[in-house]
Amino acid sequence: MFSIGRSILKQALLPLAICITGFCLQFTLSILLTKTLSTAQFGLINYTIFISILLSSLIAGGTNANSKYFSSTYLRHNDFKDLTQYIAWNIQFVKKTVSISLICFTIIFLFVDPFELYFSHNFTDTTKILTVLFFAAPLHAISSILNAYLLSDEKVKLATYFSYIQINTLMIIFILLGLYTNRVSDRLDFILSVFLLVSILHMLICFITIKVTSPRIYQCFHPNNHIKLTHNNTSLWNKSALIQLMGNFGSIIMLKIDYFILVFFMSSHVALGIYGVAINTAIFLTFIPMGVFQHLVPEVSTLLENKSKTRTFQTKWNQCLALNNFILLIFSMLMLFFTKTIILTFFGQEYLAAAPILKILAVTYTLTSISGLNHILLALTGHAQYCSISYCLRIVLCIILAFCFQNHGLIGIAYASFISELIRNIYVIIVIKKKVHLKPLGIF
Repeated sequence: MFSIGRSILKQALLPLAICITGFCLQFTLSILLTKTLSTAQFGLINYTIFISILLSSLIAGGTNANSKYFSSTYLRHNDFKDLTQYIAWNIQFVKKTVSISLICFTIIFLFVDPFELYFSHNFTDTTKILTVLFFAAPLHAISSILNAYLLSDEKVKLATYFSYIQINTLMIIFILLGLYTNRVSDRLDFILSVFLLVSILHMLICFITIKVTSPRIYQCFHPNNHIKLTHNNTSLWNKSALIQLMGNFGSIIMLKIDYFILVFFMSSHVALGIYGVAINTAIFLTFIPMGVFQHLVPEVSTLLENKSKTRTFQTKWNQCLALNNFILLIFSMLMLFFTKTIILTFFGQEYLAAAPILKILAVTYTLTSISGLNHILLALTGHAQYCSISYCLRIVLCIILAFCFQNHGLIGIAYASFISELIRNIYVIIVIKKKVHLKPLGIF
């Protein structure tokens, strides 16, 4: 389709390798959980992790993405006064959302009879999961903000490690240690405990890493004098954080809206486990453009300033697109032709019902990935509102179609996801063509 230059290959393959490594760890964790838990318990845990990600995005309030721009700008200009003010504002902002989450945790915690809590430890599954959610989500939110500060200070390798590697690695290690030492009585309780422990360790390691490797940022956490925030700055930061929150939350829920609404249509928790296996496998296809196009992200805002730079960027985009689609089509074909083999080999006979769902979701995520990271073309060129519109379009359509196809069970939910994603992609491609004056598919 397009020739691929050596420089593009060098810049794209390392981030791609990191993303694939991250997925392999995530996939290994899914396999380990399916072998450790029953199908229903796996569904509950998988759903808990997904909701925790959503909740942590809300608690961060968009400041995790916001910080990548503001703190990196202040560091680049050695503007430590504004950096200190920004971090002070960020701490105040997150304190409020973290406090709300911890209040919810306390209320739910106190619903449990104290005698059952301290003597028989007889939690219901719902109480366990809600308690874990409201305690772990703030930790993940703080970790994501700290990670954004690392990236702002150009600690790219460390930031990438924390984003894709550490949590899954720690989860795998602690689960294997627990199973190897035969100290596990209730496996659901054990996995939830590991999830909480890893959440705490992940946040602490992120914080210690900033203290050791980014003293310029760490010293802003403890300013010598009381910081007075100016109205103009806080207004700008609040507005930017709100925009980022809408984009972050929309992108997370959009990608798994079918799994999110499944809880309203399922007949049992087993359905969450079956669908979870399918979505955790097919989601690999979205990691490919994340790796291939990552090096182009910093160039988007500068290379689209005039027609000459747009043509230069289009050439680079086309080469990345060729590499992306070559790899993407290989893996999507493997998923489509060896669906049953993949499910049986990695998850076992009890998850075989996930095979037809995996086929539909493989096509769905191929659609998501075939035009690359098209959302960055809107988000970084002053058209972020269209990203939010596309996410809302996908979410609303999927909910409506899920109700229409509810008699078809899990297959109906998967088809609702496919159709809504197809329409969203068509909308995004047309908007990029008209607003950014770029061809996201290379030829259109």
